[in-house]
Amino acid sequence: MRNWSLKKKIGMGALALFVVLCIVAAIVVPLEFCIRLGEESEWMWSPEQEFSVEYAAGTLRKDPDKDFVIVNFTDTQAYLPSDFDSVGKIYKTMKKVIDETNPDLITLTGDQAWFPPTRQSYAKLAKVLDRFGIPWTFVFGNHDHQGNADLNYLIEVAQKSKYCLIDKGPRNVMGVGNCFINVVEKQPNGQDKIVHTLIMLDSGNSGYDYTEEQTYYDETPLTEEDIVTINVNASSLSMSKALKDCTMDFNGYPYLKEISKEDEKGNQITPRVKVGTSYSAIDYSQIAWYEWVLKGVEKTNIDNGFTLNSMPESTCLFHIPLNEYYDAYKEWLTAIRDNNVEKVNLMQAEGRMRMLEGVASATINTGMFAKMKELGSTKNVIVGHDHINDFSLVYQGIRLTYGVKTGNKCYWTEDGSMNGGTKLTISAGGKATTLKQVYVDDYKK
Repeated sequence: MRNWSLKKKIGMGALALFVVLCIVAAIVVPLEFCIRLGEESEWMWSPEQEFSVEYAAGTLRKDPDKDFVIVNFTDTQAYLPSDFDSVGKIYKTMKKVIDETNPDLITLTGDQAWFPPTRQSYAKLAKVLDRFGIPWTFVFGNHDHQGNADLNYLIEVAQKSKYCLIDKGPRNVMGVGNCFINVVEKQPNGQDKIVHTLIMLDSGNSGYDYTEEQTYYDETPLTEEDIVTINVNASSLSMSKALKDCTMDFNGYPYLKEISKEDEKGNQITPRVKVGTSYSAIDYSQIAWYEWVLKGVEKTNIDNGFTLNSMPESTCLFHIPLNEYYDAYKEWLTAIRDNNVEKVNLMQAEGRMRMLEGVASATINTGMFAKMKELGSTKNVIVGHDHINDFSLVYQGIRLTYGVKTGNKCYWTEDGSMNGGTKLTISAGGKATTLKQVYVDDYKK
């Protein structure tokens, strides 16, 4: 009788505890996952505004006798904070790349997280990256806003990190997180000179429809016959030396879905190709701000007495590729088709050189690449977004690079051979001398 009474009391107590926990969960969980909105930037920018290095999100010092190394990760796309745990593919990949490259700065080019708990995922990411004791920064992708915090709040989460260098940027420039970081190097006269500038841009998200007049078309796309010729030429002795370790596999060649169609009479035709999809492009306000930053950095160097090579080299990092990524890859393939070994060598292909999906840029070209060429500062552009593209090519004097996707979230190559990071080396005087794709091939181990 006593045992029954004791069991009854224990059972009633457990039931009461369960009810209390359910009530607490019903209150806490909605509060935990409700959308948090951050404060907008107080900075209202204008092109006439006087530049100051104080606007930089950070300043990093380069040892004149050593290379400055940047390692980039992209499209980690964490569903949950636990995706960044040390037992997972994302962390293991990051650690192996960092151990191999020993970077001075870590960058991430968008889609760090998506789905409901984004702010918790960002907090976990910050904790994970802070363990390395290396400065880090990031740009947003087209998925980071799809969770329980807006972009302003996510920056506020990241700013609690000990090592994160990030700023919300001007409120009246399109996007959130447009910022820049200067790398300085002490000169023989004892003064610091800005030798390299990293410009981080929010390239926006999706759902943009542009008019026919704004849409960027390739009027002379490659054909199936071109692909046959490319495969033949790629295996020749002279071309194979130029291609080195490039993987040439056109079974899933993205242009093939657009070419060799039939007209109403059944005749084969080669229609023009629409370049890009319904993603956003770098905005005109961002282009103007980009120019203001670089000219401001140049003036700062001049004011400090560095009149020679006053405009430093720069690197741009954002998420969604430019239309010119399509143009660069097509030009490279065309050079192979034409057996132009000299041209192939000039484009300095790096990485396994795969494009297993089309370039998902915007269909509009707002002129960002043209502005880069005009100013002559930017020599490297690193993006993410297209998870199973990993090519890097020098196109019209600027290296356009797809960062290697990091980890196994969202979609990825089934064999895991496109997992890792990207290493950019900045040597004496701030010149970006080498870019290297770093692959972690023990992906499934």
